[in-house]
Amino acid sequence: DGQGALLTTLFTVVYSLCLPLIGLAADKTNRKNLLAAGAAIWTAGTVMTANANTFTELVVARIVFAIGNGPQNPIAFSLLPELFPRNKNAAMSLYNMGVHFGRAISF
Repeated sequence: DGQGALLTTLFTVVYSLCLPLIGLAADKTNRKNLLAAGAAIWTAGTVMTANANTFTELVVARIVFAIGNGPQNPIAFSLLPELFPRNKNAAMSLYNMGVHFGRAISF
């Protein structure tokens, strides 16, 4: 389906473009606040996705969702080792497992 492919491609492109920008911002600002802002934007994108009535609204919602999702990995990868200095590897493993397990059960 072309529309589904477009949604996936737009999400991937916007998310990918956000990653280096968020990484730079995370180096210069409070990471926890940046992560909270990302979560708020992600939540808005989720609500917009649920309430989309047209394909255009869905496209915009998914773009907002991708922008909100952008801070998650760059910030998590830098915060987790600081929060769990004795168990860095376990913390990162559990985080990554959660990401992939969550995707698996979402279908």
